Amino acid sequence: MFKKMAYVVATCVLAAAILALVTSPARGDAWEDFTWDGQLDQYWDTTSGDTTNWSPDGMANPVPDADDNVFFNGAAPYTTVELHGSHRVLSANFDGNTDYTLAEALSSDRLRLVTGDITTYGTATHEIASRIVLEDDGDWAIID
Repeated sequence: MFKKMAYVVATCVLAAAILALVTSPARGDAWEDFTWDGQLDQYWDTTSGDTTNWSPDGMANPVPDADDNVFFNGAAPYTTVELHGSHRVLSANFDGNTDYTLAEALSSDRLRLVTGDITTYGTATHEIASRIVLEDDGDWAIID
């Protein structure tokens, strides 16, 4: 009986540990997709508590970084996005029928793309009015 209880306890502890790893809201080095929702203002890095201009909200690091892909799709209150500093992300993706502009707030602002990839889908017109640094030979795909 003792062996059976020990096995059940060990199994429950292992299951709880796996569940904690899978459902943890902390980002660590995990790759994530962030979508611009522009709910606060036009600045890339604005935070207010757990709320940002990006979804998903409520994460340990709520603004996209070098481990993340960024998406600009759908209507948002602010579709001109000011970098407001230099930011490093995996790739930039534009989708849908809403026009977006990436702009620099200061001449020192940079958007660094780790993969060098930029992808657009849909009929919208997008403008990148900021300096971009391509950290790799990326693919630029413009798809109607």
